[in-house]
Amino acid sequence: MIDLKKFSSLQKASKQSFQQQKLMIKKLMLGQQVLCPKCQQPIQLNLPVSTEKPNNNKSSSISCAKGCTDIELEFIL
Repeated sequence: MIDLKKFSSLQKASKQSFQQQKLMIKKLMLGQQVLCPKCQQPIQLNLPVSTEKPNNNKSSSISCAKGCTDIELEFIL
């Protein structure tokens, strides 16, 4: 049987995490500096080099130098 309190708690935590990631992406796209919550290193936004020839070896992502924060992004061009 599913524990509704645990499920509700998990759902709330997931929603908060998504909102935090969404805010981080917005700040980075605006050119603001964002620090990794774990290592306090700057987070970088890595975008495709060319819209005509996407770089298949490297996907678009948001990450810090140590890799604590690593979010893969999907773009529709």
